Amino acid sequence: MSGKTSGDVLDCQTHWMKHYPILNLNPAIDSKKIGSNHISKGENAWKNDKTGRSLLGQQYLWALNNWLSKRDQRKMPQDHDLNLDSKISRWLGDKTPDKERIVKLLIARLKYNWESYEELQLGGQYKELEFQTCRMDICHYAFPNHFDTLIQTIGKMQSHKDLEGCGSYTLEIKEFITRKYSEIVSSIIDISKDKVFHNLNKNNQFRIWLYLCLAKTIKEQTDIKAPLPMLNKNA
Repeated sequence: MSGKTSGDVLDCQTHWMKHYPILNLNPAIDSKKIGSNHISKGENAWKNDKTGRSLLGQQYLWALNNWLSKRDQRKMPQDHDLNLDSKISRWLGDKTPDKERIVKLLIARLKYNWESYEELQLGGQYKELEFQTCRMDICHYAFPNHFDTLIQTIGKMQSHKDLEGCGSYTLEIKEFITRKYSEIVSSIIDISKDKVFHNLNKNNQFRIWLYLCLAKTIKEQTDIKAPLPMLNKNA
């Protein structure tokens, strides 16, 4: 579990809820380290990730940034993948102002840079492409396959008719997930019971983190308007 981050996948978390209910968890984990290996924590965060996924994600970040602004290969990190860099540059092709903006939007999404993430969304002609970009992360089971598809799609500056960001959903699934979202919010409220978050025991902190991760992912993938519950952080 230590390699998981706050972007953990809807499918994975739903599987956990079904086969290993969050309320039954008794984890031996330092909740302060959750998400510490995600690429949003800096380009060296991957070094402590045992899954290898953060390194691959970081290599994609290096390649995307290199397409935006070519760097001297001699100054690139030792773990920079030249073949991946070349492939992504080929997929993205020539630069245009809007293409550069969408690539920057993808980078902002991967690094959890929410200020730039909001500023780079302009809607209009490329609204659907922005939407697909905003629903991408390295933690999904389909990474890097869907990620590769998205990059090629950005290169063409046309949304992909069969790509729903990380995953996909139908109206039936959306209705089911909307009901589950309400149940998740209720569970968070029941566990916290208006207590200050850091006064909860570590197991309950971890349970709330899992529920919030799942709720956040659901909101992103289904456009649910209901807000996430606010935790009491005041002493």
